[in-house]
Amino acid sequence: MDRLFVLGNGFDLAHGLKTSYEHFKSYLMDRIKYAPMYPNIIPSNYDEEVSLIIDMISHSSEGGLWKDIESAVGNIYGAVDYYISDSMDFDERRWYGMIMCECLELIPNLFSQWVDGINIDGVTLNPKFIELFNITNTAYLTFNYTTVLEDKYKLPNVCHIHGRQKEDIIFGHGQSLTAGKEYLLKEDLECGIEYVWSDLNKNAKKQIQKNSVFFNQLTALKEVYTYGFSFSEPDIPYIQEICLKTSKETVWFFSAYEDELTRKSFEKIVRKNGFEGKLRVFSA
Repeated sequence: MDRLFVLGNGFDLAHGLKTSYEHFKSYLMDRIKYAPMYPNIIPSNYDEEVSLIIDMISHSSEGGLWKDIESAVGNIYGAVDYYISDSMDFDERRWYGMIMCECLELIPNLFSQWVDGINIDGVTLNPKFIELFNITNTAYLTFNYTTVLEDKYKLPNVCHIHGRQKEDIIFGHGQSLTAGKEYLLKEDLECGIEYVWSDLNKNAKKQIQKNSVFFNQLTALKEVYTYGFSFSEPDIPYIQEICLKTSKETVWFFSAYEDELTRKSFEKIVRKNGFEGKLRVFSA
């Protein structure tokens, strides 16, 4: 394969699907009786447990927005420190920490339930994508969980790097467990939050190894197209792997949908990770 498409959530959004992380938040809010969870309040039922999850993620997100939920999950120890106050004694802190662990462990199942409920039946194909995709010797690396590529565009050679609907999916952050983070996760709690935090790690290198057959076919790439892909920190290992498959003759196409400032930031990322080819823009 000498042609690769890297597709992020913007691709599904462009097809009218409600797949943003803000949509995930709305999904949770619509299914419970939400009640703000303040420090020292112990969740007493499922609705309050999910409310605590919502508040913890919002507290850990920049500006309370869920668009970068993966980083928020990686910084969840900040919320832990917020909810477990200094006024608690050791036993109280440990007990509250254990409850927070149980809540955090619900996140993958909640996320999977939301993903499985996304309906792609009403998707209308984009003629420009049909034209772009209508070339042989092309591979598709998608970070989306829906099956729009296979079921709507009827494309072969699709790799769902983080899984897909109705199957096991991968959700989480991409941070490493440094000594400093481990201290923050363990401080005074001894309740296992560090283990939950580690379980919520995407481990991109492991996913690359797991999908080695797909990546090994990407020899001497001539063209790389990225659309709706945010180049977020957890996914940089994938960019590094792709760059290894390119040369000075490779052309990397960025979507014209992104503003110029965003595209420039993306260009810096691929250059930083070893891309030496040409940079172009395409419309879809």
